[in-house]
Amino acid sequence: YHFVGTVNLTEPLGDETIVFIDYGDDETLITKVESSHVADSVAFDFKRGGVILFDSGTEEQIKA
Repeated sequence: YHFVGTVNLTEPLGDETIVFIDYGDDETLITKVESSHVADSVAFDFKRGGVILFDSGTEEQIKA
């Protein structure tokens, strides 16, 4: 899967940064990256088994 998104919030944590990325209609991806790799617009891929998904309403993990 390949997506393009816009960074709307960053939280620096020293060597790493938590990044909130808006993509799609009302979707947000939260990820951790090396601090030197934060930009305004990003492209990203992920493998289906390589992510943990949470329901935004209940905040519970979605089981595949």
